[in-house]
Amino acid sequence: MGTTLAKPYKISRPIFPSAISLNHLKRSEKMSFLGCPADLLYLILVVNWQCWLKAQAAATTSPFQPPISETELSLATPTAMGANSIINEIHTFDPVSWSLKTSTTATPHSRSDLSKRTRLACAYKSAVFIYARRVLRPENPAHHPSVPIAQLAAQVIADIRTIPTRDPLFKCIVWPTFISGAETRAPAQRDVVRSLLRDLWLELRSENIANAASVLEEIWDGADRGREGEIGRAHV
Repeated sequence: MGTTLAKPYKISRPIFPSAISLNHLKRSEKMSFLGCPADLLYLILVVNWQCWLKAQAAATTSPFQPPISETELSLATPTAMGANSIINEIHTFDPVSWSLKTSTTATPHSRSDLSKRTRLACAYKSAVFIYARRVLRPENPAHHPSVPIAQLAAQVIADIRTIPTRDPLFKCIVWPTFISGAETRAPAQRDVVRSLLRDLWLELRSENIANAASVLEEIWDGADRGREGEIGRAHV
């Protein structure tokens, strides 16, 4: 949540995405699954890096941060990916296939576990898509005749709500809950998001969750007061 909640010129340089970091993420996914599928987490890194590069180019980064080295630029090959290419990568991610791959003969998953993992992966896929669209603003959105963002956000919440509070996977939903929550406008949907964050707080007691809830209330207040664009840009 940290990078998502911070303005790009107020944070330390994000991890730059490379083939090496993707391999590390895939290895970590097998050893200690933390919720977000490795391929999607990698794309979040790509989006964060692109966002930081834009801030760097606009000379809005902190003067205390050293410039990007040639080595970093050469390793961070995905920085050459255009916004539409990143969106395409998100679209090609298959939650069902990913879920099946997480089940092995050594650690087989029940049908119920596979279903919950698939819904979690669906929630992350939609949330990453929303995040990328908001941050990168693809040049040709017509190339992606997708579901409206508000509808995607509602689907993220619906997928998340299929995961029981006491299930270990429930602890993995903080990021997609925040991303979808930032897009909600209906009072009933906002109450659902508040309830999810409250349950997460009771489970984890993490300051991250309290910060996310606070920022969401600010975003919602701004939207209600007609300052939606201003508030949204400040937290993307």
